[in-house]
Amino acid sequence: DHSGHISREEIEHVPLDILPGKLLESISISSMADLFELLDVDGTGSLTQGEFVEGLLNLALLDVPVWTLQSLRLLGSLRDAQTEMQEDIKSLKRRV
Repeated sequence: DHSGHISREEIEHVPLDILPGKLLESISISSMADLFELLDVDGTGSLTQGEFVEGLLNLALLDVPVWTLQSLRLLGSLRDAQTEMQEDIKSLKRRV
C-alpha cells in the first residue's frame, strides 16, 4: 500500500519459497505469517520496511538464536516506553 509499513495481512499471502533456503533452514517457520510474528516483537501488527529487512538480515547473518534477537528488540521497546513514562511524570510534577 506504499505506506512504508508491512502488516501481517499484507505478508501472510506471500509464498515462503521467496526466502533463501539457508534462512529457512536456520529458523523454524511454516509461513510468512510465522516470520512476521518473529519480527513483530512489540506486537504492533506492523513493521517498517527497515525493521523487516533488518530482522531478515539478523536472522540470516547472525549466529544468534531468534529468541535472543526478539529479547533485544523487546528490551529496546521497554526502554523507550520507560523514557516516555519518565517524561510524563516530570510533566505531571511541574503541573502540581
